[in-house]
Amino acid sequence: LEPDFGIGLDTTICNDIPGASGAKRCTTMGEGVAIKVMDSGSIGHAGMVKWLGALAQKSKINYQRGVLVGGANDTAAIQAMVPGGSITASVAIPTRHIHQDIETCHMGDIDATIKLVTKVVEKIDTF
Repeated sequence: LEPDFGIGLDTTICNDIPGASGAKRCTTMGEGVAIKVMDSGSIGHAGMVKWLGALAQKSKINYQRGVLVGGANDTAAIQAMVPGGSITASVAIPTRHIHQDIETCHMGDIDATIKLVTKVVEKIDTF
């Protein structure tokens, strides 16, 4: 594959528990889909991150920016598939207690993620 662009879809850390400092709060549960600025494997293409935010805002979809200092997803692999790189970004569902048997998500965040991914498919020709 040699994609012109790619969008990763994942869950992401929601460390909004009492006692967690602001720097460790990647996202906050209940604030909408996370549009990732970066994680430890990739940095979202600035234009695509901005486009996703504008699309969410225009569509009245709750969203937040996410910065994850540890962990990554397949977005990094998509970036590297093409010689010279590929345009990528990532959207994610904020998840508390990730990778544990008590993972918790907010239904509104799940709904916002579905709505944004649907809008991306409908409007990708405007990117």
